[in-house]
Amino acid sequence: MNRICRKNNKNRQHGFTLLEVIAVIVIVSVLAAVAVSRFASTSSTSLVAETDILKAHLRYAQYRAMSDAMPWRLSFSTTTYSLSYYDESTSQWKSSTLPNEASGTHSLEKAGVTLTVAGGDGSSIYFNEWGNPVNASNNLLSSPQIVLTAGGKTQTISITTNTGFIP
Repeated sequence: MNRICRKNNKNRQHGFTLLEVIAVIVIVSVLAAVAVSRFASTSSTSLVAETDILKAHLRYAQYRAMSDAMPWRLSFSTTTYSLSYYDESTSQWKSSTLPNEASGTHSLEKAGVTLTVAGGDGSSIYFNEWGNPVNASNNLLSSPQIVLTAGGKTQTISITTNTGFIP
């Protein structure tokens, strides 16, 4: 009788079906993806987003300089930048509103991003009527760069000297 019970137990043993194994793998994969996204740093995402916004604002200043035939500039601090143009009638720089912003100043503080400017006077990049990056004396800048930093990572924006191309 012992033999019969053992034999019946062997017949009753079942493994997992292929469908069950696939379902478990899918569930574990989804949970792993959620866990990784929760622990991933948002600073790198913010850095990329702020870099793209700054590029758009640089291109806007360049476009306005070419269309208005007057100098436009972006003035930088460590965590903000602002847009202005030179009004020849008053001989003063006047603030202008940035695209998709409520004012002429964009803050990088919420995103935890800081920036530095290499080239020119280190605090402003001007564009002349041809869209070239120039300094306050209207001399061409030699490959100005803006470096954005967040969470130990950096993104660099380079402006081509003669053409003003912003990749």
